[in-house]
Amino acid sequence: MQNTDLSSSQVRKAGWEPVGNMKPAIKLTEFLRKKKMESEASERSAEWKTRKQQWINAVNALYARIEKWLKPSIDEKTLFTEKKDIFLEEEHIGPYSIQSMFLKIGSDTIELRPVAGLIIGCRGRVDIILRNRSVSLVFTEDDEWKILGSR
Repeated sequence: MQNTDLSSSQVRKAGWEPVGNMKPAIKLTEFLRKKKMESEASERSAEWKTRKQQWINAVNALYARIEKWLKPSIDEKTLFTEKKDIFLEEEHIGPYSIQSMFLKIGSDTIELRPVAGLIIGCRGRVDIILRNRSVSLVFTEDDEWKILGSR
């Protein structure tokens, strides 16, 4: 087995200085542990960024699907659509911008408002709001939108 302890001169050549009574090998071990933790944190951060982008893409695909369904009414100008940026902040993925969609039918406006991309048991929730009533759509792990219920 090879000796992994570093001499003081080797440590100084590497740009490190021994601290107090700490042996250079112990300092190296702590450094390596810290680097491993940083790497793992970076990987988790990348996973959250990917999940956030998947959520935003799912909401945009939902809106595109709704516009496709409603295209005849949009073309006849009996229904109008509008999108506005909103800002959400969630644990792990932080603050982000996503769009709410508005469907204007006569004097009524229906809002599709993303609530969160991190929901227990599913991958996100969008509320459909008309006046004082709402229905929730949840984006499942199977990449499907399902009606959760009204409130």
